[in-house]
Amino acid sequence: WRWNQTILGVIVMQVTTFYVDSSVTPAVPVFASNQMTPFGEDIGGTNSTWTNWEYGVPKAELFNFQDKANCPEANNCNSNQNQARRARQQLIQTFAKYHQM
Repeated sequence: WRWNQTILGVIVMQVTTFYVDSSVTPAVPVFASNQMTPFGEDIGGTNSTWTNWEYGVPKAELFNFQDKANCPEANNCNSNQNQARRARQQLIQTFAKYHQM
């Protein structure tokens, strides 16, 4: 698959190419390439390769954060700009968390 990130619907800023191995069920990701191309200029990119993809629920210990209680939330989480982005990206649960009546 390939898709573009654009601004104003026509100016390509990033091209993402994503490959899967569909010879297995379910299909698994194999490779992804992201090229940054603002205004037609190729300024760099990243490649990601997966060699032993496994489906399933991530291990709970991967989400244990040290000293989480003393890590304050940023003071602009409820900004109009952030809420507009959440609405655009259809991040409904996060939008609802910060929504004020």
